[in-house]
Amino acid sequence: MAPGRKRSRIRRLRKRISRSRWFIAVLSGAAALVMSAVAATLRIDWTQHAAALGSAEPSGGAPGGDAPSGPDSARDARDPGKIYAFWHGRLFLLVPAFRDRGIVIITSTSFAGEVLTRVLERFGYATVRGSSGRRGTAALIAMKSALEAGADGGVALDGPSGPERRSKGGAVAAAQSSGCSIVPIGVSASPAWTVPQTWDRFMMPLLFARCAVVVGRPIPSTELERLGLEGLDAIVNEMTSEADRRAGW
Repeated sequence: MAPGRKRSRIRRLRKRISRSRWFIAVLSGAAALVMSAVAATLRIDWTQHAAALGSAEPSGGAPGGDAPSGPDSARDARDPGKIYAFWHGRLFLLVPAFRDRGIVIITSTSFAGEVLTRVLERFGYATVRGSSGRRGTAALIAMKSALEAGADGGVALDGPSGPERRSKGGAVAAAQSSGCSIVPIGVSASPAWTVPQTWDRFMMPLLFARCAVVVGRPIPSTELERLGLEGLDAIVNEMTSEADRRAGW
């Protein structure tokens, strides 16, 4: 067999294995295990705007601790949910921190999105598949329905593939169509590892790291048009910078 044909067959075999259900299950299970193990060692400082009380863990909680009873026990069941907005590069800590609430997350239709979907489901999230390029409209409709039913949503504003720290607009569209608020979140850790050659400079806390989660004032949907995407980005950057300062990053 010619060397070129042999290399081509090997590439096809690798792709078939990497896309197989058993491989995705093993990879997502290992990722969830690592995430849980790291999260159990972290020290986390929660800071919340007064209007966001009930949106997240009480101050002093920990990502590996007991989950709260619901997204917001003080909220009327008829009220729409809220959208937690954050940067994709800070996702690692947020997954265990907001676990077991049934928060709805939009994940991409790519291979990485499939792995992330499995990880999120292991942590008690609901997911809808879509991206800015594929099935995005259907994903936003599903998110809108969940928000109107009272569920909370979570959106990495610059996901799934950047540019870094520039909102795509999906969160704003979902908020305006459902009448829900956007809750800006910043998160950081120190010491942490920034994964090289990732578009979002993905941050992974190291064992026993000091972490900070900053939950800002909920932004009503009626303010979003005036604020614009650049204004929203500035607020999330402010929350992230404050988290960096508190964590010592």
